[in-house]
Amino acid sequence: MNIRPPYIVILLLGCLAAGCSANTPLPTLSSVGSLQTAVVLTQVAPPPAFQSILALPEIDAHLSDQPAWDATVQITFDGSFAADSAGVTTTGTIEAQIFHDELNSARRVLFHAEGGAFGATVARDLEAVRIGNDYYLVNQGTCTRVTDTPSRQIADLMPSSLLGGVSHARLTPGSRQELNGLPTWAYTFAPGDVTVPLAHPAANGTVTIAAGSLWIAPSVNAAARFTLTVNVQNVTLLNAAQAVTGQLRESYTLNTVGTLHNISIPFGC
Repeated sequence: MNIRPPYIVILLLGCLAAGCSANTPLPTLSSVGSLQTAVVLTQVAPPPAFQSILALPEIDAHLSDQPAWDATVQITFDGSFAADSAGVTTTGTIEAQIFHDELNSARRVLFHAEGGAFGATVARDLEAVRIGNDYYLVNQGTCTRVTDTPSRQIADLMPSSLLGGVSHARLTPGSRQELNGLPTWAYTFAPGDVTVPLAHPAANGTVTIAAGSLWIAPSVNAAARFTLTVNVQNVTLLNAAQAVTGQLRESYTLNTVGTLHNISIPFGC
């Protein structure tokens, strides 16, 4: 749990078909119910390749196989500064909307960060765009063509840079539902199977996974939704100077797949 996000993030703070003869004993009520359940589960099961253990060490794995996609990352923290005996409260929010066009080699990222828990003394709103090999950054209303690596990393930001991934996940039978037009299934995972790149324990610090969910869309071979609730104690978030104690809530949603976006040079550049 000590994986660091990209440098720029430090800067700114993913589940009755049998014939019976007259001499065949009738099934019991319990077996009829079990058989009906088995039929239903078969009807709603994902493709065979998705009925075993899956691994998504990066929550955005396989999205690069799609012509285009966009996703939303939301992270919030509520708690207090760990070293403050008075328990002074602190909060933090990070939001990132990422638009990626593989066919056009273009990206657009809308990034928002605020709150002392993430070391953001003032709220920051950024728009970063990459078209081919050209990078643009809108900061406080001013657009600039950028060439330095930290600024470029904003436009190249991936959800896994903030959220990590899941090393082992097992299908939850009968869990099919539609998410943003995609058939998805829920998968369960153990606390030790996830990474939390944002959290860095200080001395005697702890990071405890309290809850989480993962929904996979086999049609696009990717995570459609991922949530995580993490209890932290004496932990620094991103590269904040002060350790905190409280609760970190993370979510990832794959909004669309295959729809190209109108990504252009920001106004003013």
